[in-house]
Formats: sequence, structure tokens, C-alpha cells
Amino acid sequence: MKKISYILQFNAFMDKRFDDELSPAASLLYMIIFSEFNRLHWRDEWIYISSRMLTLQMGNHSNSTISRNLKKLVEFGYIETRLSKRYGKTCTQIRLIPLYQEYYGTLAKECVTPIEYVEQFPGVQTPY
Repeated sequence: MKKISYILQFNAFMDKRFDDELSPAASLLYMIIFSEFNRLHWRDEWIYISSRMLTLQMGNHSNSTISRNLKKLVEFGYIETRLSKRYGKTCTQIRLIPLYQEYYGTLAKECVTPIEYVEQFPGVQTPY
């Protein structure tokens, strides 16, 4: 997977959502997706997230609300989606687009994952 800096990505999202006037529902949906990538330790570039899980995490919003907000996130350049097969069923995969390069330019060119950061600086204490 292409390396994504967790902190830079989060900060860029917080800045970009105001510029794009992203709705609270779309912002929540992005944070759910972001959290799922983090839960999976950023090991895959594309992940599967079921609509049922998104519905539960968003507070039982309808599928049309989720679909509409996924389209907004794609339109504004936060995520990419693609259809694929999983267990014989058609499902949607999601990929986060690195936002920090747009906002922080050259500062973000040499970003590393949290694990690589710890490996580079072994004396640093981590909360986990």
C-alpha cells in the first residue's frame, strides 16, 4: 500500500472539509472509513466496508443517505470507490486519497507510517 501519514491525513481532512463545506453526515462517513483503515493497520490500499456496518456506525441512516454521501466524498476527492466481487457478491471497495500532499506539499513528500517512525526513532515512547 502507498504510505499514508495518519496525522497529516487527518489534519488535511479537517482543513479540507471546511473549504469544501462538507456536510456533517459526509464528514462522519469519512471518519468511519478513516477509522476502518486504521483498524486494519493500513495494510491494504482498497478495503471492503459493508453498507450494514456503515449504516450502524452512522446511526441507522438509510442506504440512500450513505450512497449520496459516498458520492460526495468521491466528487470532492476524498475517496475512490470501485465495484468488485467478494464471496460471490458484488460489493464496493473504498480507497482513501492522500489529502495532505494537496495541503502541505513538499512537507509531506517523505512521510512514513507510525510503525516506520518508531523504527527510525527507537527511543521514542508510544502510547501503545
